[in-house]
Amino acid sequence: MIVPGLLRVTLLGALLAVVSGAGGTARAQAVDTSRKQALQQDIDQAQQQLQARQQQVQDITKALGDIAAELQAKIRQRDAVNKQLSDLRAQQGTLESQLEALQQQRSQTEAKIQDLSNRLDATKQLVRAMLLNLYQQRMARLANTLARSRTLHEFQVNNYYLSQLAKQDVDLINRLDSLVAQMRQAQAQLADQMAALQAKHDALAENASQQEEKRQQLQAVIDDLEQSKEGQLAQKQALLQEQNQIEADLQDLNQQLDGEIARLKQQEAAAREAAARYARDRDKQAKYQHQADEARAKLDALTAPTTPLPTGFVLPLEKGKIVSRFGEGNNSYIAIQATVANAAVHAVQDGKVVAISYLGANFGYMVAVQHGGGLTTVYTNLRKPVVSLFDAVRRGQVLGYLGGGTLSNDLLPFYARTDTGGTSTFIDPAPLFGH
Repeated sequence: MIVPGLLRVTLLGALLAVVSGAGGTARAQAVDTSRKQALQQDIDQAQQQLQARQQQVQDITKALGDIAAELQAKIRQRDAVNKQLSDLRAQQGTLESQLEALQQQRSQTEAKIQDLSNRLDATKQLVRAMLLNLYQQRMARLANTLARSRTLHEFQVNNYYLSQLAKQDVDLINRLDSLVAQMRQAQAQLADQMAALQAKHDALAENASQQEEKRQQLQAVIDDLEQSKEGQLAQKQALLQEQNQIEADLQDLNQQLDGEIARLKQQEAAAREAAARYARDRDKQAKYQHQADEARAKLDALTAPTTPLPTGFVLPLEKGKIVSRFGEGNNSYIAIQATVANAAVHAVQDGKVVAISYLGANFGYMVAVQHGGGLTTVYTNLRKPVVSLFDAVRRGQVLGYLGGGTLSNDLLPFYARTDTGGTSTFIDPAPLFGH
């Protein structure tokens, strides 16, 4: 569903442009001041939330006292097991894709074998007819034809045409031999494919067994932590620390993007230089030119401006419902609940994937998408994402699926960050969706 929400700062920026275009300098300054004030309020609020969470972490550490280190070790164990479970889920997806490809190859090979079988049956019929004709008629006809030759020239001509008939028989036999060889090759290929299929089935079964083992192991660690007040506090502390880590990780997004752009520029320049050196070797020149063109295409995709779509944003979850507001519990995100478990998570607008990371047992994987107008949206509690770093994504495109963390497999903690004039801060995402 498309909703027409826009960021407060984006609206004010547009208003500023309109006023300036009309020549209203004084009014433009007033709007600019209002925009700065609104941005400063967002920054102050985000800073207060961060400080409150940091204070909570310190208070919990103090309350835990001597057993803090022991509980931290259990939290690390929980995170490690959850990461292993996440990796196994990703491996399952890869195995299933490989299995599907092998099944398609098997179907193609079986169709090929059926075609070869039909052609082989038809050729065998021709060979039987040829052999019957050869033994019943050919020898007598051969002798009579040659005996009727009145001159040496006629004898040579008749012998030539008879040899051509014999050549057709030889070609038929060769065709039969070729079909038999192709059939044997296809049958051997099918046998290899069937063995590979069985191996993938076995690997999937082993993967499912390992996933169940890790799920039980993870639940045992969580249950152990939940049995005591201290364990519950330790989990809350880890949750706060993960949230702080999300915000810290996102501070250098522009640096990461600039670094990738610089790397691609160097890659393109090096490839074009190599192509120039191999001007006399067309194959090598074409190879390096292709590498340079690939780097340029990626570079263009990363540096192309992303204009916010005028039709608005889509919800990251189909029919999702906001169940926790920005600022509640000092959170800098909103929580959106899906109607089903492990739901697909969609990009709310066109943009570029500028960050992917595994956060921990609570928040699972995180994907950050940079849009136009200085907006970045962040999606957490994902299983291993289906997009890659620096991919260009379209509005509504699937980024991944819920259930990567222990929070819930139907809950999306969703962040929005604005970058204006070099100043970045987290803001309430709800207005994006008209809430």
